[in-house]
Amino acid sequence: MKPILNLRDFLDILRRENELLTIDVPVDPYLEIAEIHRRVIGRGGPALLFTNVKNSSFPVVTNLFGCDRRLELAFGRRPLDFVRDLVNLAEHLLP
Repeated sequence: MKPILNLRDFLDILRRENELLTIDVPVDPYLEIAEIHRRVIGRGGPALLFTNVKNSSFPVVTNLFGCDRRLELAFGRRPLDFVRDLVNLAEHLLP
C-alpha cells in the first residue's frame, strides 16, 4: 500500500474500505455534530464526514481513528504492535 501523504488520501482509503460515512444534510456545529458523533462511536460506527456544516465553509471529519481497523489503515500496523515498539524503543534509549 502506498504511503498516506495527506488527509484526502486517507479519506479516499476509508471510503474504499467502507469506513467513512458522508453526511450531506445541513448540520449545526454547535452540539449537533458532537451528538451524532457520540451515537456513532457508541455503536462502533465509521468515521464521519460532514460536508454541509451550517455557517462554515469547511467540512468536518470525526472518528478517524475510532477503531483498530482504521488505525491499521492509517499507520499500516496493529496498534498494540506499534505501542509495544515505542515502549521498547524508549526502554533502550532512556538510561
